[in-house]
Amino acid sequence: MTLNTTDRPQLFFAHDRDRIPWPDSEIGQRAKDYLTPLFTHGVERYIENVTCQIGVMIYDDLALPVTISSKNWDDAYVCSVYTHYISYGLEELKLLPNPFLRTILAPVMQGFGKVIQATNLNTVVIVNNWLFSTNLYPNISEHAITAITRELQNKFPNHAILFRSINEKSTPLIFTNTKKSGYQHIASRQVYLWSDPKLTKHQAKNLRRDQALLDTTYTLTTLKESRAYAPRIAELYALLYLKKYSYHNPHFTRDFMRMVIDTNVFRVCIIHDHEKVYAVSGMFVLNNVLTQTVIGYDTELPREYGLYRRLSALGYLRAREWKCLAHRSSGAASFKRNRGCSAHIEYSAVYTKHLPFRMRFGWWLLRVIVNGVGIPIMKYSKL
Repeated sequence: MTLNTTDRPQLFFAHDRDRIPWPDSEIGQRAKDYLTPLFTHGVERYIENVTCQIGVMIYDDLALPVTISSKNWDDAYVCSVYTHYISYGLEELKLLPNPFLRTILAPVMQGFGKVIQATNLNTVVIVNNWLFSTNLYPNISEHAITAITRELQNKFPNHAILFRSINEKSTPLIFTNTKKSGYQHIASRQVYLWSDPKLTKHQAKNLRRDQALLDTTYTLTTLKESRAYAPRIAELYALLYLKKYSYHNPHFTRDFMRMVIDTNVFRVCIIHDHEKVYAVSGMFVLNNVLTQTVIGYDTELPREYGLYRRLSALGYLRAREWKCLAHRSSGAASFKRNRGCSAHIEYSAVYTKHLPFRMRFGWWLLRVIVNGVGIPIMKYSKL
C-alpha cells in the first residue's frame, strides 16, 4: 500500500517504510535502495557515529534523504554542525602551515563552540543528506526548494534548514536556487573538482604515471556480489578515513559495505592479489558527477606501493569514461592540483528566517566568522 502523492512535499520516516510512494526516477530508486535498509534496521547499524533521525522527502520525482538533529554533539560531521565546525575544525588546525595562526585560532574556535551550543545551532534539518562526506544532487528547481523549505519550517519551527555540499561548479543550480529561496551560504571546506581539463605537461605526466600503476602488481576487480569482502573493505576505509584522518568522519560498518554492494548504490572496485584486498574504491555517481565516497587502503604498507595513487587514477579514468565531473573532495591539495583539479569553496545553504532571534544571531555570527576569516585561510593555506 502506498500513500497518494499531493502537490505538497511529503516527509516520511522509518515507520512509514511500507507505504512510501517512491518515485520512478533515478534519484527515487537510488534513495529507495539506500534508505530502506536504514529504515528497517536503524542507521547506527550502518554508520556507528550517527544517531540523528533520518527520513525521506518525496516531491514530484524527487526523493531526498533528510536528517533531523538536535543535541547530537558527538555525531559525525555529516549531520552535526558542532562536529563540523568545532571538533573537526580543531583537528584541521594542525594542518595549517602557520604556527601563529594555529595558536590564535584554537581558543577562538573553542570559544565559538560554546556559542554554537548556547544558540542551539546543532538543531538542524539537512535536506538531501546521504550522510556521505560529499552529497551529490539531482536537479532541484527553485519552486521545489521553496516548497520543501515551507513544509520543513512548518514541521520543525525551531530547526534551521540546510543543504550541504554545494558549490558553483558541481551544483550550480542548487547554489543559485537556494539563494533565490532565501538561504544564506556558509563556507564549509575547500574541495577539488576535475572535468577532464586541458592539462599541463606536468599534470598529464603525473596522471599517466598513476594510471600505469593500475596495470602492475595487483589485480583490479569490479565487485557485484562479493559480500565476503565487506569486513576487509570496512577495515580499509577505517584505516584511512578514521585512524589516519579523523574519527569525526562517518564510521561505515561492514553491514554498510554489504548493503551498498547488494543494492549497487556504489560502484565498488578492489585492488588485490587474489589472496588479500589492499585497497577499495566505492564510487557514487549522480547527475553526471562522480565522487569516491568509500575509499581506503592498507596504510601500513610503504608509500612505494602507490595504493592511493592507484585509487586516485581509477577515479579520473572512470570520470573520463563515463563523461562525469569528478568531485575529488577535500585534502591532499597539492596532489590534486598536480593532476589538473581546480579548487572551489564548498558551502552549506542555511535557511533561518523562521527561527527565534537567538538562533538567527548564532547563524549570522557563524557566517560572518567562517566566510570572513575561514575562506581566506582555506585559500591561503590551500587546504
